[in-house]
Amino acid sequence: MESNQVVVWRVEGANGRGMYCSVWFECGLPCDENHPPVSADSLYMQNMLGSGAVVSGFNFGAPDGHRFGFDSIEMLRRWIYNDAWITALSDKGAVICGYVVPAEHVIVGRTQVTFMYEKAMCVSRHPLASLLES
Repeated sequence: MESNQVVVWRVEGANGRGMYCSVWFECGLPCDENHPPVSADSLYMQNMLGSGAVVSGFNFGAPDGHRFGFDSIEMLRRWIYNDAWITALSDKGAVICGYVVPAEHVIVGRTQVTFMYEKAMCVSRHPLASLLES
């Protein structure tokens, strides 16, 4: 991996859509204070404004063409902190994908990141339940 690239971890349903557009609500999981929108993340908003990214449509506050993810497994686990949720999501087919993305196409916040999907390459795909094995 080149030095100007980063790995972004993303939870997706079997259809490739993000967890909130696929399996999260099918499992009846909550959206609580541990799942803030990017608009409530001052670091994310500062980095987004500095990136020149454009937000024109409804994408949960992310810039056009961006998808949500995490800059580390630790950040992901702070978001999905309940092991029973991991099991429920996995039972619905959720996977964790590792995407290599040029750093200039990633916007980092305190709780999550977004990345330009068309610039990303999926380099790993594992059942979400594999997080429970570590």
